[in-house]
Amino acid sequence: MSAESAFGTKAWIKIILAALGAVVIGFLAFLGYQYSLVKDLSEKLPSKGETISFTERGVAETFLMSQFSFAKAPLERVQDTVILESVKDPSDSESQIILGQKNGVEGVVLGRIRGADLEVLLSDGTSKSDLSVVRDGVAVFSVTQSPFLFPEDTQDVPTIEPPESTEPEETGKADGPLPLIVEARKDVPLPDESIEAGLFGFDLKEKTLLALGVGKSPRPYGRDAVVAISDEGVVVINVYTGARATLISYRGGNALGSSLSENGMIAALRRDASATVELFRITDAGGVYLGQIFSASPMYGTAILGEGHIFVRTGRDTVALYALSEDLSTVQPHIAELGLLMPN
Repeated sequence: MSAESAFGTKAWIKIILAALGAVVIGFLAFLGYQYSLVKDLSEKLPSKGETISFTERGVAETFLMSQFSFAKAPLERVQDTVILESVKDPSDSESQIILGQKNGVEGVVLGRIRGADLEVLLSDGTSKSDLSVVRDGVAVFSVTQSPFLFPEDTQDVPTIEPPESTEPEETGKADGPLPLIVEARKDVPLPDESIEAGLFGFDLKEKTLLALGVGKSPRPYGRDAVVAISDEGVVVINVYTGARATLISYRGGNALGSSLSENGMIAALRRDASATVELFRITDAGGVYLGQIFSASPMYGTAILGEGHIFVRTGRDTVALYALSEDLSTVQPHIAELGLLMPN
């Protein structure tokens, strides 16, 4: 081989090695970029094991966070009843108040479990969700009027007519700290009468049912009240009288598709017939506007985890994640589209 030929061969070898090196470096850089994206996303996602619930379909659907998706949470069973939601009984540390589906019984029952024993408190054939218990010992839940349907749903879901209003004739926006709401108790249905759509309280001691008017997502507010979402906006409702005061007024919306955080401090209010959600931080004097979420996909409900993560359900098995900034003052852009893993 001539010196010139040997030099050409060495040059080609150097070119090939340089190209291979560039490919390896590029591949490693790509892997590093992908790792940084995954790491950044992981830091923004909820921790494994945390749960979110959607209730727009009449009963609670709870999902458990895995690595990058949510799986349908396994349901506990007591005797012949599947537990959908449970809250500690304020009068007995060893008991829980539950909403569940009992074999052979239509609808969702309200009950109390203690160990392996179940006491049915209310069974009226309706679907119930959003269970809360105030410190005075009243369990509050909502009955959905018009459950959301996904496009693939083909079954007919009956529309439940709303109950007659139990509100005071005059309600308004609270301009300052809310006064104690005290009124004579209105006529309320007994447990053996039918319940239609709306919010209801069940006095665990007196075993009486209290009609609280239109609303959903009740959260405890002091000893004898809940903060909830209604067609007016975010309201405070006395669980004994049904009297209410408006904290945040809606700007063209309704309760369906809106939600409150578990601590009742953040509200996600969905505008009627639109893919827009307005977020507020709730105070005794009203609400602090935090921003809006716009979704390019349909909205089938919202859920708030803690005070920072906002989820918009965009289909039967998909959910979009948004977040508030660390100081809870602004809404961050859309972070991710996650899967909801449904059981086979």
